[in-house]
Amino acid sequence: MHVDITLSGIQLTALRDTGSQATIINEKTYLRIGSPPLYSSQITFSGIGRNTVQSIGFFQDSITIQNLTLPAKIHVLSDDKLPLDVLIGIDSLQQTRFTFDKDGIRFCSDNDEYFLFHVANVIDDCPFDLSQVSDLNIRNELSLLINSYKPNKIKDTKLKINIELQDQIPVCRRARRLSFHEKQKVNEQITD
Repeated sequence: MHVDITLSGIQLTALRDTGSQATIINEKTYLRIGSPPLYSSQITFSGIGRNTVQSIGFFQDSITIQNLTLPAKIHVLSDDKLPLDVLIGIDSLQQTRFTFDKDGIRFCSDNDEYFLFHVANVIDDCPFDLSQVSDLNIRNELSLLINSYKPNKIKDTKLKINIELQDQIPVCRRARRLSFHEKQKVNEQITD
């Protein structure tokens, strides 16, 4: 998902990629932000196509995303290897909390008072697919039942439930009687 960021005072559009282990930019963007000094890097990146790409180097800077500033170690790749301006990897994303929703990723700082998860969306006017019911009268009746159903609690029952755990069940059984011939065999085995 794309997001607007600020890197070295320059507004850029970045791709947030939780599958990427590092934050990377291309050379064109590196020159655009003023070419900060690079440290040498021996890191080789590989993607889905198993092609490997050598990092030109890296620099330390901070990225501002949605009014949240994160320190980042940013690797530089050649323009032909990275068609995007900036790719924000999980190394930067792990420094904060974020949520996924239909609008994208929302970052949450530690002082956010709201941190809400929508467990389920309630859809009031949801058309039901009853096309598998061939009889038109039954289909209309089902539709009427579904639309008019209201889950109201109307009666309590005094129900007692006893949960019997496995360790409460007796382990040994009563010995069964042996026939005369079986008793003789057992006695012979005991005397041997």
